[in-house]
Amino acid sequence: PVVFCDSFEGHEACVSGLVMYNGTLFSAGMDEHIYSWSPKDGSRLQSLEGHTDAVHCAMLHGDILITGSDDKTIRFWDLRTSECIHVLRGHSDGVNAVAVRGKQLFSASDDTTVKIWDLETFEETHSLQGHLDW
Repeated sequence: PVVFCDSFEGHEACVSGLVMYNGTLFSAGMDEHIYSWSPKDGSRLQSLEGHTDAVHCAMLHGDILITGSDDKTIRFWDLRTSECIHVLRGHSDGVNAVAVRGKQLFSASDDTTVKIWDLETFEETHSLQGHLDW
């Protein structure tokens, strides 16, 4: 049986997303950091650098970690190499949620839109409007 540690410490603000990949835990934080952790002893393994504001969401799509941030970007991280391989820009405010269906990425933002992106070309294909400001 795998024994997990009971605490992971390192973020300077609340943690907003968690993803497990090949036995490694990845955490996204409101402190603009994405860290990888050893679940066995709680040690921080590395930091994925690129976002410049709070990271609100994280999801796994194959070997790719997709994150959305208050810096108005969506980043794609190849977890095999820990490299940021693509950045989407198109929202005018922070990105709160991302979801994938087939070859499409959906992103939700404080700008009150849901954008649909083509995952082959990384181009925005639609912008859905209709939500009112919170």
